[in-house]
Amino acid sequence: MSFGLNPFKEQWLDIVGSDTAVSPEASLVASTLGRSLGVGRVALTNWQWVNVSLGRERNDPAVFVSLRELVSADYLERYLGDGLRAHTHGWRLTLPGKGH
Repeated sequence: MSFGLNPFKEQWLDIVGSDTAVSPEASLVASTLGRSLGVGRVALTNWQWVNVSLGRERNDPAVFVSLRELVSADYLERYLGDGLRAHTHGWRLTLPGKGH
């Protein structure tokens, strides 16, 4: 039994982490996005922060390969904000076949 604040986050991290079809690089990006998640399913972060968190150069475009891989596997979708606040863009964590 989990006593975490966000059971979806824990489930998502477990599922992505155990998916052998996901590359090690994409797993690192997924882990970083998952750690940035508070309550809910949206990681309000950007690709440059992901790079910095992984110890990469801030503008390293290689992160896009991992993000595209996670989107293609239905683990992520782009979140374009709630329409109420500025700067609420990020990534919505999803599970394959379950949508958001």
